[in-house]
Amino acid sequence: MNTIKKTRVKDIRLTLKGRKYCSCLMKVRGKGTAPYGICYKSVLRGQRPPKGQGIACTVNYRFTDYTNKELREYAREKRINSKYVRGTKKGRLLSRNNLIQKLRRYQKEKLDTY
Repeated sequence: MNTIKKTRVKDIRLTLKGRKYCSCLMKVRGKGTAPYGICYKSVLRGQRPPKGQGIACTVNYRFTDYTNKELREYAREKRINSKYVRGTKKGRLLSRNNLIQKLRRYQKEKLDTY
């Protein structure tokens, strides 16, 4: 018996407001403040997304478009270690490429949950 596995393509597209909201989150994160309330008020203007449909920013980010500071703040918020520890207490910051690799792995894990 031949069985064919159907692979489902995950397509999580954002509306224009969703893209603006996600962009706002990343920019405000870089300033070191809590971004969710600020972006909710300024971009969505109090409109909630439909029930069960949050805004999936994580899977829609292109990490190469952001600065190192914004990437480190994003990693810190998502509890992703952005330091390379090798025999020292403090550790050194990861290079940009290594940090982007870690964030892409996290992005892939989140995509698998949708």
